[in-house]
Amino acid sequence: MPKKNNVEKELVSAAAAAPAPARRRPAASRKLHAAVEQVTAEVKPAQPTRIAIKPSHEEIAKLAYFYWEARGCQIGTGEEDWTRAERELLSR
Repeated sequence: MPKKNNVEKELVSAAAAAPAPARRRPAASRKLHAAVEQVTAEVKPAQPTRIAIKPSHEEIAKLAYFYWEARGCQIGTGEEDWTRAERELLSR
């Protein structure tokens, strides 16, 4: 028995398989999009601001005490340990 050739069915399935042609934006939309991209490229991202919070007297004292203990509780190194602790806490 001969096979029927259905041309319409082949055309419909071929059209469904093909990707749709790309749609172009209107000229005004393309210009606006280009302008937005240009402005966005020119604007630098905001730098996060760092807020300097002064460490409390107690925080500095605790860290200076640990430094003093680590040195072997030497006499006369308190100011040195204090300034080291203060610098360390300010850099954080």
